[in-house]
Amino acid sequence: MIDMRFILPAIVVLFTSLGVSGQFMDSTAHNSLSTRMLLIQHQTAIDKSASVTTTYGIELGFHRQFNDKFGTTLPLKMAVIDQGELENANIIAFDILGDYYPIGSQRKFSPYLIGGLGFVFNDKGSSYGQFPFGAGVDLRLGTNFSLKIQLERRWAGTDQRKMNTAGIGYVYQFGGLDNSDTDGDGISDRRDNCPAEPGPRSTKGCPDADLDGVIDEDDFCPEIPGGPKTKGCPDRDNDGTADQKDRCPNQAGTREMLGCPDYDKDGVADPDDKCPAQPGKKLFQGCPDTDNDGVPDDIDPCPNDAGSLITGCPDRDKDGFHDLEDKCPDEPGKNAGCPELSPAVKASLERITNKVSFVGRSHQMTDNSYPALDDLLNILTDNPAYHLIIEGHTANDGTEENNQRLGQLQALSCRSYLVSKGIAPERIKVISRGATRPRADENTSVGKELNRRMEFLLVPGGRG
Repeated sequence: MIDMRFILPAIVVLFTSLGVSGQFMDSTAHNSLSTRMLLIQHQTAIDKSASVTTTYGIELGFHRQFNDKFGTTLPLKMAVIDQGELENANIIAFDILGDYYPIGSQRKFSPYLIGGLGFVFNDKGSSYGQFPFGAGVDLRLGTNFSLKIQLERRWAGTDQRKMNTAGIGYVYQFGGLDNSDTDGDGISDRRDNCPAEPGPRSTKGCPDADLDGVIDEDDFCPEIPGGPKTKGCPDRDNDGTADQKDRCPNQAGTREMLGCPDYDKDGVADPDDKCPAQPGKKLFQGCPDTDNDGVPDDIDPCPNDAGSLITGCPDRDKDGFHDLEDKCPDEPGKNAGCPELSPAVKASLERITNKVSFVGRSHQMTDNSYPALDDLLNILTDNPAYHLIIEGHTANDGTEENNQRLGQLQALSCRSYLVSKGIAPERIKVISRGATRPRADENTSVGKELNRRMEFLLVPGGRG
């Protein structure tokens, strides 16, 4: 006999759910019929000591969906229990279940949870109640058909038994669903995201004039095919920046660079980068400044040595001549970076020029030349930052070639004497002017004598 302790709660659950269902109904409310093949794991009701038995059954069910998430199911199960070679037991089970679809019941993949009351009858005259609960999924095969897969655990009273069931079958949906199609696009209003405007199924019924998969409402370029990444606008280089905002529409770039590439990754787009293959600074239009002196390498004469903003090179003595062009980098001066020669030194050079002479047209110096060269030696010693240029000048007595040679030999004689006194050879340069630069009239003996001379020029040249 059926225990009324199970019947009365079941009746209350059934009528309560049907009574309140109207309060929760929406356009997804519908009915459905289902049939499933069952795999049942259980013990026999007659012999509680029997081992666990697995058998098969069938289920027919009626389902009422109140809204997209909640519904109720009334399934009827029938099965045969194998109790040995000569005896089988037939059972019938009737359930009242509540269904909950967490993400909705009308999706292609709709998982759900179940729970409720169940009643089991067998042909041995016994019956008992159960508390089934479980989970399943509906896989939509078409507008009205679904594949249903469900697992249950069925708890029983203290003196009864528990069961596990697994089933698979089909569901046919009918009645209750609103299949009207206001815009006539072949998609029912309940599935149409834009029920008043015709649109393709690919955009769930919303218009898409350029057929790019982005509905017109969200499409910034509704007449030109684009893509979802660029909100429906074209992107020829596929870099994620729409062409109308892309400074380089035919070269893939980054959004940070407004669609332009940045080959050296320095934050300056290649079209703006004067040094696109070398990482640099925005301040210098993408060019590097290796020594961080504020002068970019491409115009810095000293790219590896920090210098001033004016030259980019260091100036150790702070005289305004950077070290590369400063003949005296450690002594400040205005004469190519070297100290100015004193008026006394300049006067001495002029005097020495007038006192150095030679015997006839030879390169042998006269005796009174040596004291003058000794004075020149002292000047060179006192001014180590300067180099000496010796220019040999002759009268026009001989041929041009002979005059040129004579001037060279006479200048070398002076150089040899100074080198013998300790002046570094590299500090002295000799030049022959021959008779090309007379300073007096060559037509007089006095003029010729004045034209035969050695000129001594001190020029900045660094320490020798």
